[in-house]
Amino acid sequence: MISLGRVVVLVGDLDEALDFYSGGLGFPVLLDARISEDFRALHVGTGTVGDPGIWLLDSTGDRVGSQTGTDPTLVLYSDDLDDDLLHLDRRFGVRPFHGPDGEPGARFAHLRDPWGTEIVIAEKP
Repeated sequence: MISLGRVVVLVGDLDEALDFYSGGLGFPVLLDARISEDFRALHVGTGTVGDPGIWLLDSTGDRVGSQTGTDPTLVLYSDDLDDDLLHLDRRFGVRPFHGPDGEPGARFAHLRDPWGTEIVIAEKP
């Protein structure tokens, strides 16, 4: 059986990405290892290293922030959407460009990480 390992998100700076994805979105670090002089593996997620997570990949290419074009790269679930959006605004100045929208229990908002990657944060079903 095949299972999900990592979703790759391109970022422009791994230390800043760690701050945003771990400190801002609350994902614990699953792996942070210097594999070689030129490569650092940084994975965050909600479980352990064997569970699905996000591979934050340092890149200088033109796809950083637009790797899925005009569509969202991630859909994340929140236990308290309003509180999480307030935290992201206060700590990083990140605000939704769409929403919050939807009916109670199914609300969502679209925002961008510091590199422009679109993320949807939705109330946990």
